[in-house]
Amino acid sequence: MKKLFTFISAMVIAASMQSCEGPAGPEGPMGPMGPAGQDGSFYFINKEFTIASDHWVDDGEGFIYTMKVPELTAEVCETAVINVYCYYGDYQKQLPFVTFHQMFKDERNPETGEITSVPYRWTRNISYDFNEGEITFCVFYSDFDSERPETLDFRLVVHY
Repeated sequence: MKKLFTFISAMVIAASMQSCEGPAGPEGPMGPMGPAGQDGSFYFINKEFTIASDHWVDDGEGFIYTMKVPELTAEVCETAVINVYCYYGDYQKQLPFVTFHQMFKDERNPETGEITSVPYRWTRNISYDFNEGEITFCVFYSDFDSERPETLDFRLVVHY
C-alpha cells in the first residue's frame, strides 16, 4: 500500500510540474450581447426650474404647468433617459412622488352633540410628462381639494 501511495504521489507531482501552456483554442460562440459596437458618446442635460404658486393652472382634476424646454428634441425624447426630481425639504425626490397627509377635523355627533376629532387623510402626487420641446409638471390631490400648490423647485436630468 505504501508503494501505491508513493507511486500516486510521484505522478501528481510530475503532472503538476508540466507546463499548462499550449496553442490557443478556437474562439467560443458569440455571447447574448452580440459583438462589441463602436465607442459611443454621452450627453447630459441638467436644468432646474422653479414654479411659483400662482403659475399652477387648475385643470379641474389637479394643477399643471407646461414649460418650453428646447433641449427635448425628437431624438432626445425617443432615445434618452429622462428623470425629473422635486426638491422636498433637504432632499431631491424622483418623480412621480407621492406624499401622505393627515389632519384631524372636529365633527359634532348629530345625536349627542359631542365633538370628536376625526382623522382626515389624503395624498399628493407630483408627476410630469414630456413631449418634444416641452415638459408638463402635475400636482394632483387624492381628495380633489383645490388648494393651489406652493412654489416648487424641480430638476430635469437627461442622459443620452
